[in-house]
Amino acid sequence: MRSALSAGPWRALAGAWPALGPRMAGLALAAAAVLVLVAPLPAMAVDLLLAVSLGAAAGVLLLAVATPDSVRLTSMPPLLVLTSLARIVLCLCVTRLVLVAGEGGGLVATLGAVAGAGDPIAAMGLLVVLVIVQLVMVTAGVGRMAEVAARFALDALPGKQMGLDTAVGGGHLSAREAQGEVARLEHEANFYGAMDGAGRLLRGEAVAAAAIVALTAVAGAARAVGGGGDLAEAARHYALLATGQGLVTIVPALVMAAAAAVMVSRSAHGSPLVEELGAQMMVGPWPLAAAAVALIGLGLLPGVAKLPTLLGGAALAVGAWWVSTRPERRDGRLDASGGGDQAGRAGELTVELGMGLLELAEESGGLMEALPATRRRCSQELGFAVPAVTVRDSLQLRATEYALVFRAGTLAHGTVRPGRLLAVPPLAGAMPDVGQPAELPDGRAGVWVAPEEGGELAALDYELLTAAQALAEHLHIAVRRHAEQIFDLEAAAGALAELWRERPALRGAAEATGMGAPIFRQVCGELLRTGVPPHDRLSIVEGIIDALPGGAEPERIALAVRPRLAGMLSDHLAVDGRIRAIVIAPELEDELAASAHREGGHTVAALMPARAGAWVDLLDQVGSEHGWGRPVAMVVEDDGLLPLVSLCRQARPWLVPVRAIDLAPEAHVEYVARLEPEQLD
Repeated sequence: MRSALSAGPWRALAGAWPALGPRMAGLALAAAAVLVLVAPLPAMAVDLLLAVSLGAAAGVLLLAVATPDSVRLTSMPPLLVLTSLARIVLCLCVTRLVLVAGEGGGLVATLGAVAGAGDPIAAMGLLVVLVIVQLVMVTAGVGRMAEVAARFALDALPGKQMGLDTAVGGGHLSAREAQGEVARLEHEANFYGAMDGAGRLLRGEAVAAAAIVALTAVAGAARAVGGGGDLAEAARHYALLATGQGLVTIVPALVMAAAAAVMVSRSAHGSPLVEELGAQMMVGPWPLAAAAVALIGLGLLPGVAKLPTLLGGAALAVGAWWVSTRPERRDGRLDASGGGDQAGRAGELTVELGMGLLELAEESGGLMEALPATRRRCSQELGFAVPAVTVRDSLQLRATEYALVFRAGTLAHGTVRPGRLLAVPPLAGAMPDVGQPAELPDGRAGVWVAPEEGGELAALDYELLTAAQALAEHLHIAVRRHAEQIFDLEAAAGALAELWRERPALRGAAEATGMGAPIFRQVCGELLRTGVPPHDRLSIVEGIIDALPGGAEPERIALAVRPRLAGMLSDHLAVDGRIRAIVIAPELEDELAASAHREGGHTVAALMPARAGAWVDLLDQVGSEHGWGRPVAMVVEDDGLLPLVSLCRQARPWLVPVRAIDLAPEAHVEYVARLEPEQLD
């Protein structure tokens, strides 16, 4: 019973600690600071607190360098204030020890002796230099930078507020998102204002510390002389102690001020400072290489120390080599090819970014990592090596707009929301009530949500895409839609050259019929246009060889080749082992066959604009409902295939018109819908 009663208060205290613990700790620290001002501390306790002060300063500097967004560190201004007051209290504790006991603790005495190698004049000179640096450069610079940043943030606030009002009125932002953005802007201005005040306090701390150190040296020497000691020895002893006292006070303050300067001077965020420096400063090997040559040349001059200069030059040369192996940025472009056999065609396929999207190309795990993966995915799906992708900025685009360009033509353009997640539901129609609505180019709908809202949607099987991933997905869709344009003569010639190396006997048969890279490219282009990737080059070439003597056009040759690719096409369309297919009523097939018309070298559906629009709307609807980002086969008879292709190319979902003979007999086809004439009325 006694143990149960005694355990009750402890259990109650443990339960209340999460709520009361931080407050009690704060009260204890405040009471300790007041007591330290009037009651002496033992030398060992002073040494421990001084060591903690030095370590805390180093930790804050590392935090300032490593944090992706310095403005989010709202605790930094009060932390600077509290640590500054703590250092002054410790400085007074050391003064009391020096004047009362004639010593300042082991750490103070050691630093004072090491700083000047036992010479008090050298030690005091080093301390004076540090005080000047702290006063003139670091604290003054921090205060000025924070003041200017706060002023600019406040001056820009009305204009940004008007821009947000316009965005809300235009439907680009919800009222909730606009309120969050206003709160962020106000928080940014408050942060810089608080940092301005903390910088001024750091400057005052440096002045106070210098005055306390000087008084400690003078008062200590006077006390020793008054007690009958030697003036020279007393001056030496107390000068070294005062120097150690100044170092344990000024050095942490200097490091803290440097951390504040780093945080205030960062105008952009999204990645740690080290990553930003690596991405922005080391853009090419030539600056490092030139510095290496200059340093090595200096080391070869007579009378110059060889070891440090030659080692430094070698280090710079290694750095230049390392930078040369990184993705290269030139003329405002970043190479995101990820290597490969088409890396030499970099520049043909380009992603142009508005100025507000440049952070996507610089941040870790962003666009420069997503684009190579997207390129490899496109190459695997389409059956040929997609050209390397480069990234460049464009002043012609709006801030959050991007464009996908192949050579001189724009394939697609769109907008993304940096700092937001695009949540795409697993099924059509399952849209959440939060966020800003958005659409993917393949017909899927989603919403842009804040990162903190993404966890709940992920638990509901929503697909979450960052802004960089959403842009890369748009590139994937655009490349798939324009594959016949991207598969140019160079790519066709390369594919044939690889096939000739594997099948040299086939080359003679192809040349005998007059088949070369141009006709191969045209037939593959027709296949890509109808949604059939040219993976099986051997079967395509054999089909071309069989059809060419009859004088067939590339479009008809492609139709004749398709049954040879039935196994490959069935695998391409299958999702989880089954092909989702939509059949068309006979009346609609007759309408498609009757609308067939040759235009620009292709067979298209010559329908009235209203009727063609109704077809495209229906294809959009059924494709989004039954496909939702996955391929859907549209089964049609031979005469209606090509007109249906022209209509499916105008629809957003991934629709692939096929005939029954285009699919393998063993393919598992699941018919999910049937198009009826009534659906077009």
